[in-house]
Amino acid sequence: MTGSTNAGNKVNLLLTDHNRRTKSAVSGAPVQFGLFELSMFTNDGRAAYATDGDWLIGSFARDASVQMPESALRGSALTDRVSARCTPNAPYMLIVRKRRFFGFTDAQGRFERDLSLRMNVRRGDQLSLYCMFPTGDVWQRVDAAL
Repeated sequence: MTGSTNAGNKVNLLLTDHNRRTKSAVSGAPVQFGLFELSMFTNDGRAAYATDGDWLIGSFARDASVQMPESALRGSALTDRVSARCTPNAPYMLIVRKRRFFGFTDAQGRFERDLSLRMNVRRGDQLSLYCMFPTGDVWQRVDAAL
């Protein structure tokens, strides 16, 4: 998990499932320059990943609590289209081969972009999707075009 907070803040993160059962908890050293990066692990030492419906709660701000959106990201080299799902009614940024595309998701968090007039999507192109929560937090998903 990466983020930013005020310098000097100690960052504690709690990852829970949709029923608020703890998946991982981590405590980091006080942040020196405002940026933090923490790895999360289960009790038995396996990597803990945030999945659809999970909650990520931070100690560094009153509103540092976000629920992971139901997500998807697919790109087609055949049609030059990218479809995705993330936070509902939210601004997003899609990056394909260093080109940026901006828009808003619909009420279900979905969008589809036809990129054929701007680029030829190639199989294996990295797709990076950034979606914003109402709190201003940003969620990212990465995949490759097929």
